[in-house]
Amino acid sequence: MNDALHALKHQDAAKKTDDALRDEARAHLARSPKLQIVAEVLGRLRALELPWWSASHLRGSFPCAMRMRWFADRVDLRQTITHQLTGLAPKAARALTPDAQAQLIDAVLDAGDIDCAAFEAAFDPRSEVVYGPVAALWKRFRESFPWDVQTKAHQELMGWLIQILIAEKSEDGVTRKPILTPWDVRTAIDGRVWHSTIPVDVRIAIDEMRLLHEKTAPREPVHARHELELATPWVIASHVPLRELQRIFVTAEKALGFEEAVPEVARRAPSIAPAAALTPASIRTLTTGEPAPPRESFIGTRAVARAATPPGNRVALDMQPTPCMMEEIVIDDNLFADVDVGT
Repeated sequence: MNDALHALKHQDAAKKTDDALRDEARAHLARSPKLQIVAEVLGRLRALELPWWSASHLRGSFPCAMRMRWFADRVDLRQTITHQLTGLAPKAARALTPDAQAQLIDAVLDAGDIDCAAFEAAFDPRSEVVYGPVAALWKRFRESFPWDVQTKAHQELMGWLIQILIAEKSEDGVTRKPILTPWDVRTAIDGRVWHSTIPVDVRIAIDEMRLLHEKTAPREPVHARHELELATPWVIASHVPLRELQRIFVTAEKALGFEEAVPEVARRAPSIAPAAALTPASIRTLTTGEPAPPRESFIGTRAVARAATPPGNRVALDMQPTPCMMEEIVIDDNLFADVDVGT
């Protein structure tokens, strides 16, 4: 595992003040975009209060004794948590060992004096990723996520997560190196899945953008980041089956240094709806050149981008949509197998 993800161990912690230990922890977190990402994920999961990420389940996975041992060097943190959850006087709480503090907190929990939600809230995700097993915390999220349950809450969570993985700034506005590139995201999605699930209007807008870019800036290549400006993380998460997005997180886990802690997900054949059969109109178009009745699709780059963005994230979009004509024609490879075209 990447050394940057090792739990922070203070040198001569007993000789340092609480303020000095806090400063070292802040500096450790500030140096690691990887830790920042996991802390943000844990914070978002806690705020969403999803049934598969409940405080009681997390207490079972990461019990109090385990957590207090994470903070063995941070007597100030353990003191605050113990006092907050049990009401024990601060000095008495500070004097206890991590195991003794955990026993007292567990006794209060088991007696019903506090609930698991209060227990979970006492632990700051930022401290957990600095001192705890960050790969195990991520793995718990990965294994708990219901990949086959297509709900709006799950789609929004996935869209948000893809966005922060490619973002160049934290949610607090601090510049950082992205964990993934747009290329990483785009290539992690099977091409057949992409073209069968991303809305046709978005795909046409990408095509129009590509052609316009080639005309106006022919020496500058079109990159995956240009595609993701239209097929935003919100579009991807809303239309691509969540299970098909797992490879994005395999890629992220490798970038985070978690490949030893989280198993690989094999690429499997995607489930794609069968192509539409040839219609009389499309056959006539192929054989005689007679145009089929057109269908109008109103496409506009910014209009698509606006529709693809959640209401709280929309920006001013003033480009008027432009009409374009389109006709879907599916050609069967065997359609002209017996036709003698001559030489």
